[in-house]
Amino acid sequence: MHYLVPQFILDNYRQDKRHGRFYAVCLFADISGFSTITDSLMKHGPHGAEILAGLMRNVFDPLISSVYEYGGFISTFAGDAFTTVFPEASESGSGRHDAALRAIAAAWQIQERMRSISIQATAYGDFHVSAKVGLACGDVNWGIVASEDESRAAYYFEGPAIDGSARAEHKAHAGDIVFPALLLDLIGPSVSAEPLDSDSGEYYKLMSLGDGIPAGEPIRNSVSLGAADIEIMSRFFPTTIVNQEHSGEFRQILNLFISLPTVRTEDQLAIFMRSVFALQDQYGGLLNRVDFGDKGSNLLLFWGVPVTYENDVARTLNFILDLQTNTSIPINAGITYRIAHAGFVGSPLREEYTCYGRGVNLAARFMSSAPRGEIWLDEYIARHAKRNFEIEFEGEMPFKGFANEQKVYVLFEVKEEDETFYDRPMVGRRAELDALMDFVSPLWQGKPAGAMIVWGEPGMGKSRLVHEFHDSDLIRDADVLWAICQSDEILRESFNPFRYWLRRYFNQSDAQSEARNKRNFNRKLDGLISDITSPSLAAESDRTRSFLGAMLDLYWPDSLYEGLDAPGRYENTLLGLLTLMQAESLRQPLVIQIEDMHWIDEASREFMGRLAHSLGPEASTSYPIAIVATSRHEGPSCPLAEGSRCLEIDLAQLPRESLADLAQELLSGQVSEPLLALIVDRAEGNPFFAEQILRYLQESDVLVVGPGGWQVESEQRRPLPADVSSVLIARLDRLAQAVKEVVQTAAVLGREFEVSILAGMLRDEKAIDERIEVAEQAAVWSPLSQMRYLFRHALLRDTAYRMQIRARRQALHRLAAKAIETLHADDLRSHYAELAYHNERAALDVEAAEWYMLAAEQAKSRGTLLDARTYLERTLALIPSEQTSRRWQALVRQIEVLTLLGDADASLKEVSAALELAQQTNDDALIADAYYQRGT
Repeated sequence: MHYLVPQFILDNYRQDKRHGRFYAVCLFADISGFSTITDSLMKHGPHGAEILAGLMRNVFDPLISSVYEYGGFISTFAGDAFTTVFPEASESGSGRHDAALRAIAAAWQIQERMRSISIQATAYGDFHVSAKVGLACGDVNWGIVASEDESRAAYYFEGPAIDGSARAEHKAHAGDIVFPALLLDLIGPSVSAEPLDSDSGEYYKLMSLGDGIPAGEPIRNSVSLGAADIEIMSRFFPTTIVNQEHSGEFRQILNLFISLPTVRTEDQLAIFMRSVFALQDQYGGLLNRVDFGDKGSNLLLFWGVPVTYENDVARTLNFILDLQTNTSIPINAGITYRIAHAGFVGSPLREEYTCYGRGVNLAARFMSSAPRGEIWLDEYIARHAKRNFEIEFEGEMPFKGFANEQKVYVLFEVKEEDETFYDRPMVGRRAELDALMDFVSPLWQGKPAGAMIVWGEPGMGKSRLVHEFHDSDLIRDADVLWAICQSDEILRESFNPFRYWLRRYFNQSDAQSEARNKRNFNRKLDGLISDITSPSLAAESDRTRSFLGAMLDLYWPDSLYEGLDAPGRYENTLLGLLTLMQAESLRQPLVIQIEDMHWIDEASREFMGRLAHSLGPEASTSYPIAIVATSRHEGPSCPLAEGSRCLEIDLAQLPRESLADLAQELLSGQVSEPLLALIVDRAEGNPFFAEQILRYLQESDVLVVGPGGWQVESEQRRPLPADVSSVLIARLDRLAQAVKEVVQTAAVLGREFEVSILAGMLRDEKAIDERIEVAEQAAVWSPLSQMRYLFRHALLRDTAYRMQIRARRQALHRLAAKAIETLHADDLRSHYAELAYHNERAALDVEAAEWYMLAAEQAKSRGTLLDARTYLERTLALIPSEQTSRRWQALVRQIEVLTLLGDADASLKEVSAALELAQQTNDDALIADAYYQRGT
């Protein structure tokens, strides 16, 4: 076990003492040379890390032993420095004299031992280390701050003695021990000291020890210092760190230094730290230390240890932005993202877990230099975060300790929308784009536009056309609210496309706490209600609040939702969603984009019928709403009711000239006639197919520039596959095997996937970011955010999925289920159907049936009875006939759902099946229950 917290703090925490003051002599020791050592050894990878850890132990171990041998203890570490406290043994003057003698003896021994280890020989050269020591006497204040639930805690030491020892150290040179005249008076004639010439006798340098200096008492191990309670220690540091076996490693670390210039009282610090602890629960982050004093406070936190998450950059930036929002205290901060050595510094007697590297030092410089209220970032964070956060370049600036000027960026806020993933202009489709623009023209007069369905075979560019329309000047200049509602090809839960939009509309995230999600939800809805001019719409929006919340898995025990039965919940969900859209349309025109309508669920289709009725000619109020849907031809017809305005676009094949434009744009140059003929022949006017063929030829390295432009080499090394499916497979095969495996694994999760789930399925998590980026560069997928990616086309995802043998797909589905269970262990309710899906496809029928049963119960409680019916049908299909008890439970639930739906014929059919099952068991109770169900 690692002793990361002073025994003094652990003992007081155990006794429920949270702050106090005592008199002490303090010693501050600063070791020089570690920055150079770290920079040098970092270049040698894991072996360098191992050597660095051993070197640090060689240096710190004897120095820390000197402290404890003379009755002191390490209060805090600060990188390559540490502060030591020697409390007075009694409240008499002799107690203070004794503390001073013990402190001066420890300081002398530190420098003696330092000289014997000043040269550290390693496999990569010899390194020189030295120490400067400062001492001072006076009061020491201490305190413990904890979260409201006591699960997290931090401690601090501050006061005149600690500040004075640091000031004395600043006046020392390598090998010196410096202290103020006040401490010399306390020590008496037991030492020989000389005044520092530059300080007029205010500070003295220790020259030698005289008589009366006490001898140290050897400390064999940390156990002799007191009984450390690992349960209490884990309040201050994660148990995984307290019990970690290896001493250190190189990691990619985010370093966050926070300055709190106005926090100067214990009460202020306690209130502020409660916000810090709450945000740690949400975003993670390791709190290294709290520095607290009368001149302000600062904190140091790390992300990337002890566990690295693929979205650590987003976690860190969201943490500091939320911290700014949650407190009135002006915060300035510095954040860097660099390789560092993460591990333990010290000795078995007392250690610190920290990160060594240039990034920590630069973050501290950023924090000190940033104006009050500003957050400064380095260029590496800016590069990772620019897609999702508002960041501006401040300039290149010099900083102490850095030979070259450093680029500085300022963080402002989270971007409201994700950036586009289309990186080239659309070719062709001008007439279709004009038709869409004409279609929405009634919106500008405050009238409904109806619906426009964009039909097309896979790859024809349905989504691209709508995206181009969305990004057109017409829409951008019109202040339109655009609601993207993505249907799910895998989990067709009730209202699924609208849930997709609502999560973004109400700023919901699995990474946020339930409290924050509820706060975002209420804030957004309250803002809408305050803007609504219609009293009836405002009242209805407020009344149906809990039904909208339930669509996002937000529940309140005293809500109207909780007081209604399943049909009531379903009906009010329809009303709540309709009211929300009507209300928003009166603030600004609303365009509802239904993506992949061929996957739409029954509840969403019913809702669109309700919406159609409110947009029809008989509606009492005119709502400026337009529906734009993309669909394959296997999907439903126009979702609006008869008599409503419903227009259609059927995307035809691209003509030869448009395919020529596409090829020229993709290859950044003229295309020869033979190559164009090949594209026209094989792609058959399908733009996605054309793009895949061209990318395949590029990646096969068979394209050269000839007199007529790009052409295929005459001695073609790799013939073009016969069909597009083969082209897609060949493209995937061109990827490095490790990248291809990541793509195939992601395909199991659907067209859109979470990086966290994908990382949970893969063992080599360290390389996942790089492999995702390689696939992005190969146009396999595009980022929707730092946490979510989207396959560039459903066909590409389908190909990656289907090219795997069944056994591997089953294994990947098992991994997906396990990853979801692990990552969302705190609350799996919103993942029941997803877990059932993956378990079923993993051939884990027993587990799948259990998850489907849970999903059915949840759907029934929400009032989404059609989902409940589907889930129970899957349950019954998976339960073997001999498991009569489980089949009975599922049948009874299905009968209840069918009765609520009013489907008497289907209900009676299931009752007959239940009666037959009961009679097979010869169980009179089950038979009686079956007849009761039939009678009902």
